[in-house]
Amino acid sequence: MDTKNNNKKLPLKTTNLPTRKQLERIITQSFRVFYRQRLGCSLQKASCTLFSNYLVIVAEEGITPIEKTIKELEQIETLLEIRQSINRVLKPQLKEIIQEIVVVEINDIICHLNFDSGRLMAIAVFNEPPKTRSKKSKVKTQQPLVTSFSRDLAGDKF
Repeated sequence: MDTKNNNKKLPLKTTNLPTRKQLERIITQSFRVFYRQRLGCSLQKASCTLFSNYLVIVAEEGITPIEKTIKELEQIETLLEIRQSINRVLKPQLKEIIQEIVVVEINDIICHLNFDSGRLMAIAVFNEPPKTRSKKSKVKTQQPLVTSFSRDLAGDKF
């Protein structure tokens, strides 16, 4: 059987799956690169939180230089129209990037920029939860809890 020409994706082994935190870091980094490449704007303090069927990306300083200029001119209607156009163009591309990382179909994606704070938020809603592996926790032997109260009790004879 020729596996090179097989276009079907093989199921990932659980040992190859990323942890939730790893996925969040990959999505955050990809989002920052995407935003900088498409809009020429470097995001500050970007973070991603993955929930069961959705993820939330929040970033600081998401307003582009042209949007800052239009805001300073107080042309709010123009500013809103520009951001709607930006979102309309970028959402399908962002959806594709996130789907490629989490390997789950996205039902909906919502983007919003607060012009006063410059805070940008994107929410992606998945068909199903992305597959992740749980982080292996270190097993620690539990030490007995010794307090001054328990030492006092140990000295008392009942």
